[in-house]
Amino acid sequence: MISWSERYWILNVLSFHHGFIWQIMKMALARISLNPPPHIDPTRATLAYGRLAIKRINRELKDIDILTRQCAVKALSDYLHDPEHIAEAIYEGVICSLSFLLKDPDVPCRAYTTECFVIICQHAIGRTAALTHNVLESFKPLTDFSQPDVIRLNIHKAIELLATNLSGAEAIIKAEYIDLLVKCVEKEMNEIKIIVLDTLYHCFSFDTDEGLNSGGILLFTKLLSHSNSEIRTRAAQNILRLWWVLY
Repeated sequence: MISWSERYWILNVLSFHHGFIWQIMKMALARISLNPPPHIDPTRATLAYGRLAIKRINRELKDIDILTRQCAVKALSDYLHDPEHIAEAIYEGVICSLSFLLKDPDVPCRAYTTECFVIICQHAIGRTAALTHNVLESFKPLTDFSQPDVIRLNIHKAIELLATNLSGAEAIIKAEYIDLLVKCVEKEMNEIKIIVLDTLYHCFSFDTDEGLNSGGILLFTKLLSHSNSEIRTRAAQNILRLWWVLY
């Protein structure tokens, strides 16, 4: 006959093994969550390398999923910082994809797209390609004051970079930007004012008629008393550029 102490020992052993087996079964039946791990930025995309990188990014720029587009344009912004990738991106048709993304309803997508254009326009081959694809028409709606500050800032940086070439200055004038830029100088925040004044200075080296007709002299004269020294300096430079023709 089994004593009470032996029965107690047997029950303890059985309960231990039962708990151990149950833990193993729970581990075997565990399901992996489809949600990303916590504290992970979902817009940080994994990059394809070499000749596949730009092709994959360009494909994902056109994806219907907003998160995929954000990942792609953010990855492209990082990728283009290497000058060697600019020509490859242009060859793969990235500029057309970016021009389309400028109309994206998502603000981060538009913001990163404008940043990509700033990087592209820092290179001669990029400026030439941008003008060839007539990006100035796509830029114009983003100069509107309803757009976020970062988007307007990047767009004006890209326009100013395009204006550094005579062909770019000519394209800006033909696209009827001068009157728009003069209004931007009057109403924009100081950081953008400085960039726009630089753009106008480049354009006036090609043609001053639009600047005179849009009331540039009167506006620049008012800016000579501005509290910001950089704005005063650039206003004086533009006045000299316009008055050089009058006299």
